[in-house]
Amino acid sequence: MEALINKIPYVVESIVYPREETSRDTALCAEIVYSEDLIVSSLGNKSESEYKNLIWNEIKEINKSLPIYKHIKQISITTKPFAKTTTQKIKRYDVLKNLKVSLA
Repeated sequence: MEALINKIPYVVESIVYPREETSRDTALCAEIVYSEDLIVSSLGNKSESEYKNLIWNEIKEINKSLPIYKHIKQISITTKPFAKTTTQKIKRYDVLKNLKVSLA
């Protein structure tokens, strides 16, 4: 999933995680780091909500090629890179803890 999201031209990195919506339902969410320079050069200087809509439309296209249970239901975007290890792998635990996602 993350590999598909990372193929979007202005996405630098992403992390996909489950978020419990109800006691019986879980939704997939994505935290996306985008390149402000790339998105401004293709869209112009717009608001962050317009950037989010652009990325969301790309996610909708990805969702079309996936089974329903793998659809990403919610995204959030940022320009702040994720915390990484010395080998440049995303520290998933730290990122999810900062997002206040249940890690159980």
